[in-house]
Amino acid sequence: MRKTTLLFITLITFSTLLFGFSNETSTNQYHPEKVMEAEGDKENKTSLEKGTTIVLATINELHNVVERSPENTKKINTFGKVLDENWDLIEKKVEKKYPEDYKNIEESLYPLIGEAQKEKPDLTKLTQLIKETSAKLLTFKDKVSE
Repeated sequence: MRKTTLLFITLITFSTLLFGFSNETSTNQYHPEKVMEAEGDKENKTSLEKGTTIVLATINELHNVVERSPENTKKINTFGKVLDENWDLIEKKVEKKYPEDYKNIEESLYPLIGEAQKEKPDLTKLTQLIKETSAKLLTFKDKVSE
């Protein structure tokens, strides 16, 4: 029961971060990739900022699972997959507009995704990669927010 409640709270928190607090109804509401594609050049910076926030939130959830339920490999694997999917939403834009930042972020992001999706992830390595990748993404988010 406690795990179910924790999972439900995590999903609600993640959904709120992902979709915002808006009461507006939109056909793109459940498809963040369409929202990001629909935003024009003027809002390109915003979409990168939102996308980076989504990736950071996913990493934070992965970190919480590693800290609270290190034996739950299935959940760690799931967050590794979600992290990969969420990065895909902004990856091309980051690569095109910020090639140096892209290379820097991916030096730790791809090993993090790979480790999180292993059958038996190395928790020490995961924790280290989570810290490195989060720091890089926070720096990047500050840069695109300016």
